[in-house]
Amino acid sequence: HDHDQDEAHDHGSHDHDHGDLNPHLWTSPRIAQDMVHEISHGLAAAAPAHAAVFEQRAADYSAQLDALDAWTIEQYERVPVAERLLVTGHDGLRYYLHDYDITYVGALLPSFEDNAEPSAA
Repeated sequence: HDHDQDEAHDHGSHDHDHGDLNPHLWTSPRIAQDMVHEISHGLAAAAPAHAAVFEQRAADYSAQLDALDAWTIEQYERVPVAERLLVTGHDGLRYYLHDYDITYVGALLPSFEDNAEPSAA
């Protein structure tokens, strides 16, 4: 998958900067499959005697992610594309939104931190 890391999100003055990395990639079942594949290869390289087990578990989990993706598609197909709008508590779902044609409207709070205050923006 082509995942643009430049979609960094602004958290204002709060200390919640992820730099060039987006730790929310896992919210997309499609991207999570890539992660599972990479992790299983890394584990197999680190412990070759267990490579077959890692590969089987990765395949099983990938099948679960396929099912989740299909279920999610079915749910969003019920909603007209023009009405697929999301206001959330945290701007961490950009990749998920892309997968299912959802328009991001905005975040209520810039982060999940207890001291986060909503701004005029």
